[in-house]
Amino acid sequence: MKVKIQIVLVVILLQIIVMTNAGCFDSESKPAVLGDYAKHYLQDSKYPKLLIEIDYVQGNSPSNQAINILEDKINKHCDKQQILIDKDSFSSSKSTYSDEDIRELEDEHRDNFNGNEIIVAYILYVNGRYSENEDVLGIAYGPSSIVIFIEQINGINIPWWATTFIDHTDYEKSVLVHEFGHLLAMVNIGYQSERAHESASPYENHCIHEDCVMYHSIETVSIVNLISRDDPIPPYDFYHDCEDDLKKLKSGDY
Repeated sequence: MKVKIQIVLVVILLQIIVMTNAGCFDSESKPAVLGDYAKHYLQDSKYPKLLIEIDYVQGNSPSNQAINILEDKINKHCDKQQILIDKDSFSSSKSTYSDEDIRELEDEHRDNFNGNEIIVAYILYVNGRYSENEDVLGIAYGPSSIVIFIEQINGINIPWWATTFIDHTDYEKSVLVHEFGHLLAMVNIGYQSERAHESASPYENHCIHEDCVMYHSIETVSIVNLISRDDPIPPYDFYHDCEDDLKKLKSGDY
């Protein structure tokens, strides 16, 4: 009889654990994917603070201007009482990075995870290029993870007539905000916008508007094609369609 009672108690306990985990957003039973943390970034109910952890290959640190513009966009669109920055460097002998390499770097160097009223955005800055496509400048590859190929950004050939107005930091700003926009679920990542502004295949999850920071060219070397003599600065802002999506995600309408 005691054995049967113990078995019943164990089964009940396991059921409680499963039910608890099923309702937990960060549960390991359901691996989180890109866009899953969007509302947590936008809202303050669960995570009133945001920690931006930046790990970079030595000699490839982010510019202060890019970090400042990212903070500016976060302050504008996300309800956060405080933004914290944690930067650290590491060495690397690689010149190309595969998906597996990028995830291994995060596993090795990432120190911070969601908890204690803090949500984390993890950003890797690496030298070299992406092994799958050397034109890529940045990738959002998880619910909280971004990689920036800063050496590729700094290698872009800026038109001679634009060098008076911009430098590679302007490209870096645009790419960084673009990838963070994907963490915020832009465009149609896990929701469906009421506005028809998503690009067609093969540029899904990007905005159709060239003056929006979520335009597809911004995460590749094609970013250089967005500038003109009349407007030499690449976009850092969300176009009004994306802004409307962000507001609706924040309010819970999406």
